[in-house]
Amino acid sequence: MKVSSSQLIAVLGAGGPSGKLCVQQLLDVGASVRAVVRSPANYKGAFADDPALEIVKGDVTDRESLSAALEGVTGIIFAASSSTYFGAKSVENEVCLPSNCQLLKLQHSSKYLWD
Repeated sequence: MKVSSSQLIAVLGAGGPSGKLCVQQLLDVGASVRAVVRSPANYKGAFADDPALEIVKGDVTDRESLSAALEGVTGIIFAASSSTYFGAKSVENEVCLPSNCQLLKLQHSSKYLWD
């Protein structure tokens, strides 16, 4: 994968196992990363101290926080787990579909990271 430090990649669900792995691998290849988590204070020290990493608040069930968290990004990785949201009437309808629709609306500002 070819990336540059001018690319800002948002990782939604960066606090989970898959998200943390995505964050680390992106940093390893030189990308600037915005780790999007529900409670940023809980993740101090969870990631390597890297100037290319920004940890911000965002919740895939909250359109306003998601829009703010994705402002100015050039790519998005959706690593949030629907299992985090047990208790919703329908995880698929309450979390996944609205989140994916919001991401599609932001698609125009994103680019593919590979050739």
